[in-house]
Amino acid sequence: MLPEGSPARVVSETVERDFPGTPFAAVAVLPSGAAPPPSASPHSAPALDDYLAAMRRVPGVDGATPTAPGPGGAVHIAVASRVDPGSGAARRLVRAVRDLPPPRGAGAVLVGGATAEVMDDLDLIAGALPWTLLIIVVSTGTLLAVAFRSVLLPIKALAVAALSLTASLGVLVWGFQDGGLAPLLGVPATGQLSSTTPVLVLAVAFGLSADYETLLLSRVREEWLRSGDNVHAVATGLQRTGGIITNAALLLTIVTGALATARVIPVAMIGVGLTVAIVVDATVVRLVLVPAAMRLMGHWNWWFPQRRRAPTSARAREVRGPVGP
Repeated sequence: MLPEGSPARVVSETVERDFPGTPFAAVAVLPSGAAPPPSASPHSAPALDDYLAAMRRVPGVDGATPTAPGPGGAVHIAVASRVDPGSGAARRLVRAVRDLPPPRGAGAVLVGGATAEVMDDLDLIAGALPWTLLIIVVSTGTLLAVAFRSVLLPIKALAVAALSLTASLGVLVWGFQDGGLAPLLGVPATGQLSSTTPVLVLAVAFGLSADYETLLLSRVREEWLRSGDNVHAVATGLQRTGGIITNAALLLTIVTGALATARVIPVAMIGVGLTVAIVVDATVVRLVLVPAAMRLMGHWNWWFPQRRRAPTSARAREVRGPVGP
């Protein structure tokens, strides 16, 4: 994640080249809660030797050596491998080590290391992402529906926000993972994206998209309530807020564009991702797609189910007519 020639990267590459025995992963074999007999303890030679032999047979493992014992009677094992920690082969190797049957008498086997840490982070993000998206969609849609008294406008807002977000992720994959922006930014192809970068870009970009949408729709609704003409309301709202949205996007693009020039790749990813999302949202989405969609939907923009109210006494008398002879 560091540029070529940086001191930290040179040191890391030198250590990996000159000391190939650097542990690829660290394995901790924890004893069970109940005290096992000595012959069944994970410290016993037969149990531990069988586990080490099985680990050494895993494709890609160059060696597995017990190190100093850990607290609570744990056994620590250093796993050596020449596999690139960021590659798919490294992830398959970690899964293979985790799938090994634990030694007799072991309560749990924990596998750590750089690759295992990234895999665990991705699993946590993947597990929480559906609930996160559900909360964002439901809360944002509900607030927009209540604020603008519309069912279709929140759906449209979420759909166009997804367009700018997917465009941003597409540029990140092309520019950094595949190396498309390497000549321009002077950073090498990473082959993968940082696990936290897409989440951060999506969160910030969605907030900005919702902010621009609220600004535009507020002015359009004001004009709709005043004139009752949907076409006139959309045109007026776009005319009154277009300059504000464009200037705000320009200011943010200057800031995020500066981040894109950083030589630290995760920072550059964030800068490029946010810049693309802001530019697409403030131009293609906000100035073209949103007005066109609202023009096509016509009066359905403002459809909102309402409970029929019981007529008041005055209204009831007016409907029924005068009472009496």
